[in-house]
Amino acid sequence: MTSRIIRAKEEDLSRIYNLEKETFENPWSFKMFELDYKSPFSSYYIMEEDDKLLGYCCISSILGEANLNNIAIAKKYRGSGKASIFMSFLMEELKKDKVEKILLEVRYNNREALGLYGKFGFKMIDRRKNYYGRNIDAIIMEKEIGE
Repeated sequence: MTSRIIRAKEEDLSRIYNLEKETFENPWSFKMFELDYKSPFSSYYIMEEDDKLLGYCCISSILGEANLNNIAIAKKYRGSGKASIFMSFLMEELKKDKVEKILLEVRYNNREALGLYGKFGFKMIDRRKNYYGRNIDAIIMEKEIGE
């Protein structure tokens, strides 16, 4: 079957939250997703196949700049190219929305994510000490859209 990427609906938030909990050590709360989803600056997308959630992402954008707040692919589908498909889709959506630049934070030791972002032209611009907890720094990355 072929996967599809669509805008998430509010009723998708429980599935997104469940994947968040499976993916991250310090997941967002369900309330955080609800509040963020309702923001006029947020866009949520899901990747699914036969109504099964493979991944999701949420982006905030304002005045030509976006922040990739969260992106996750279900463990079963990691290494299958789904994350690259999702990132390609997101870059095209951001171009359509006239976004000029996108930023993100990633754990300094998340090699898979760092590799994915590097593949898509993200560059390290800063490091935030202890962002994810004691001795767990964040790498701040940026990409000019259209590069």
